Amino acid sequence: MMRLRTALLAFTLLAGSTAACAQTVAPTAAVAPAAPIDRHALVTRHNVSLTAIDRHAPIMLGNGDLGFTADITGLQTFPEQYSELSPLLTMAQWAWHSFPNPSGYTEQDGLIDVPVPGRGEQPYAWMKSWDVAETQPAYTWLRANPHRFSLSRIGLTFADGRPLDFGKVADTRQTLDLWSGALTSRFTYDGQPVEVVTRVHPTLDMVMVEIASPLVAAQGLGVQVRYPGVNPAINPDPTSFDATGAQSLSIVASDTRRRPHSSHPGRHHLLFRHHCVW
Repeated sequence: MMRLRTALLAFTLLAGSTAACAQTVAPTAAVAPAAPIDRHALVTRHNVSLTAIDRHAPIMLGNGDLGFTADITGLQTFPEQYSELSPLLTMAQWAWHSFPNPSGYTEQDGLIDVPVPGRGEQPYAWMKSWDVAETQPAYTWLRANPHRFSLSRIGLTFADGRPLDFGKVADTRQTLDLWSGALTSRFTYDGQPVEVVTRVHPTLDMVMVEIASPLVAAQGLGVQVRYPGVNPAINPDPTSFDATGAQSLSIVASDTRRRPHSSHPGRHHLLFRHHCVW
C-alpha cells in the first residue's frame, strides 16, 4: 500500500507539471554567453573615500605580514585626533616582545584544573573570571607575554622640527584604491596643497611614501620616523616614547629622481635601517 501511494503521488506531481508546461512552453532564443567580468571596475567601485577624520576607523594598509594604520594625512601625523581605542600603529607578524620574567613563570603556572566529563580534572589555561588576572600574577604575566608591539610612528614634519598644526589642515580628501593598494591623501596646509601617496610593499615589510607639495621646497616638509618602546599596559596602544635603550638609525640608500613627464620636483628616496635595544 505504501508503495502504491508513493507511485500515485509521483504520477500526480508529474502529470501536474506536464500540464503546466504544456500551457507555458514557447520557442525561445538561444541564451547569449555572459559578458566577462570587469574585475577592475568591480573592485574599484568599492574604493574607500574619506573627507574628514573618522576617529574610530583610520585606514589600514598591509600585505598580510605588515600592517600600517594611516590618519587623514596618509601617515601617522595626528595620533591625538583618533580614539584611544583606534591607535595609529605599524605592526608586523614577526614583531613580538616580552617583559622581563624575574619569577620564571612557565606555561604550567598558568594552568588550572577543570572538571571534564568522563576524564576527571584536566589542566587548562582557563580564566574563570577577570578577578583571576588580578589575583594570580603568573596567569597575568603569561596571558600578556609575548605580545605584539608597534614598530614605528611615521608622520609629517618640517625641516626645522616643527610639528604640523592640525588647525591648519583643510579640504581633506583621502582615497584607498583597493585594486593597487595605494592610499592617496590630498589636503591643504595653511592654504598650500599637499598630496601624500602611501603604499605597503606587496612582499617586503616596507612602507613607501611620496609627498608632493610646494611646502617641500619652501619649508622642508618631510617625514619624521619615531621608534617607540612598549607601554606596560599594552592595550589598547602598546606605543610608549618613554622607554630607554640604545638606538641607532642609518641611511642605507638615497637617490633623487624626477618622475617622467611630471611637473612635480624630484622625489627624495631614502632607505633606513634601524636598530633598537630595550
